[in-house]
Amino acid sequence: MLLLYLAIVPSVLGAWLFQHGLREVPASTASVVTLLEPMVAALLASVIFGERLGPAGWAGAALLLGAIGLLSRGGPARPAIPDVPSPEAARR
Repeated sequence: MLLLYLAIVPSVLGAWLFQHGLREVPASTASVVTLLEPMVAALLASVIFGERLGPAGWAGAALLLGAIGLLSRGGPARPAIPDVPSPEAARR
């Protein structure tokens, strides 16, 4: 019975909730929130199981928070391809 519970609740329900959430938020928000997953896992392991982060773990958390900070700043999006004048504009 426990195996059935573990198969349904964390796996199926978790995947369904994750997919449903991806439909409700913009892709940029979903990508930033998805980056938080490893840090939340480390935080929960620390709180629930008493595990401690080593220097590499703290450095990884700092880099992750820095990257999320940069990504969440927003700003104008740059075009992937620079504007090329049309043939009509070149003739003028």
